[in-house]
Amino acid sequence: MSPCWEGRVRESILLRLSLRKSEKAPDGFVRQTVRGKYAESPAAHTGVGSDTWFALPALILFVVALQDLLKKCAPESRTTPPGIVWLLLIPAFGLAWQFFVVVNIAKTLRYEFARRGIPSNESNPGQVVGLFLSVCNLCIFIPLVGGLAAIVCVVLWIDYWIKIANYSRILDENQIETPTSSIA
Repeated sequence: MSPCWEGRVRESILLRLSLRKSEKAPDGFVRQTVRGKYAESPAAHTGVGSDTWFALPALILFVVALQDLLKKCAPESRTTPPGIVWLLLIPAFGLAWQFFVVVNIAKTLRYEFARRGIPSNESNPGQVVGLFLSVCNLCIFIPLVGGLAAIVCVVLWIDYWIKIANYSRILDENQIETPTSSIA
């Protein structure tokens, strides 16, 4: 393991054990310290971990997939407008909003599947995995279980994303053709 990674792992463990605190630096700015030494990572200055910047493009693609799925549903089947899923990107608010999105996507899929006559194994498609994902997202912030919750969260996120992609594919395959009028 390289010294760079060892430093990151050590810093992560100290953060989990709540050994970090904020102190006023000689230049007047409040900075995080670990055991009395100023944290040198850019994340300490921005307030955002470097792993967040790598996850952001994936999160944006995920939100696009959710929006596209809702757009494929008839307006009368939708329980929420497609663009509302972008609120998931708002820090802190998105943690609560994800429950709303999961429940409403499940209801929308239930209504749309019924409208198109598509059989489904679930009464609310994707809701169980989506709610577990949402709860796991909140558990990341619990000390001592956050690391395990983060791993489970990534697995559930991938599973939910695959389900959403499959439901989107099912909607594409079972499109209802609307009759066109011969009157011009």
